[in-house]
Amino acid sequence: MVMNFYLVKIVFISEVQGFNTKKQYEEKLLCLKAMDKKDAYLKTVEYAQKEEIDFINAHHHNIQWKFEGVTYISKINDINHLIELYSEVKEEYSDIDTLIIKQQASRINSQIFQKQE
Repeated sequence: MVMNFYLVKIVFISEVQGFNTKKQYEEKLLCLKAMDKKDAYLKTVEYAQKEEIDFINAHHHNIQWKFEGVTYISKINDINHLIELYSEVKEEYSDIDTLIIKQQASRINSQIFQKQE
C-alpha cells in the first residue's frame, strides 16, 4: 500500500451564540499521509471535527468554532529542498491588513537577524 502526502486547507468559523456579531474564520493548512485523495479527505474531516470547540469566554458568551469544510486538497508529488505548499491570489488587502503584514514581516526579520549573544 503506497502512501502519498497531501496538502489540505480547512476552514473553521467562529460564532457567538445569541449575538449577531461579525464572524471570524480560521484557515489551517495540513500535510498528511493518505492512500488517495478520498482517504486524505476523510482523514481531514475526522481531524477537523475533533478540533471543533465550544466554550464560554470571559464575557460569559458561548463561543463555537465549527468546521466549515475542506477548501483545497492536492497531492504533493516530490519534496526535495523546497516546495510551494499553498498559494492564493487575493484581489486586495485593506490598509490595516497591509500594515499588519508589514509589521509581522518586520518582527520576524528582526527576530531572525538580531544579534545572538
